[in-house]
Amino acid sequence: MRIIIFLLLITFIIKPVFTQVPSKKEMQGQMLEAINELNKQIAELEKQIAEAKKNKKDDSEIKTLEDQVVILKKQVGMMGGLNKNISKLPGATTPKASPFENPDGNSRFPARKKALLESLPKRIISKQELITFLTAVNTELKKKLPVEKVKSAESIIAKMNGEMSTLALAGTMAWYSNAPSDALLILTYAASKSPDDNTLNNCAAIFNLCGLEDKAIPVLKYVLA
Repeated sequence: MRIIIFLLLITFIIKPVFTQVPSKKEMQGQMLEAINELNKQIAELEKQIAEAKKNKKDDSEIKTLEDQVVILKKQVGMMGGLNKNISKLPGATTPKASPFENPDGNSRFPARKKALLESLPKRIISKQELITFLTAVNTELKKKLPVEKVKSAESIIAKMNGEMSTLALAGTMAWYSNAPSDALLILTYAASKSPDDNTLNNCAAIFNLCGLEDKAIPVLKYVLA
């Protein structure tokens, strides 16, 4: 189905995020390429709809095509909004903000937490266990983070209307907008609802960057398998 092409493009956009930080110009170029590809798909679908109506095809077939157009147009609108915000991103290659950073700001290796390490899963968890784990982490974060941060993330999630691939991208963009709390909440939610490899990888990366390495390890072990 044509929507799969969009998902592949999203994969291309997200993949370099935590390996090599693209410039704002590169990010905008990648986003525009994805938007242009989506617009081509929309034009093709609309052509098929017109042809189907002309040939008096089954109403359910036409409705399916029209629904695809609606979804793709929402994705174009969302990606267009994200693209406009790229220019507002900070110039630093990696934001330093973290809701859980060490208060003394010291970058030394932390003390070995034996009890915490022993509590980690000794095996690779199943998909259902992973979903349960991420849902629990998301609930825990909502209790620990400031109420206004939680409301901000929930507002973004609500606007995405269940488009998890776009939501995952928004979570990654939140990190580069120096909004680590939004990034944590959005990506844990997106990963729990649609645990694909790229979303899980970026979710684990955010855990790590925010000092939640113990949360990252089970997720990365699952992705590695």
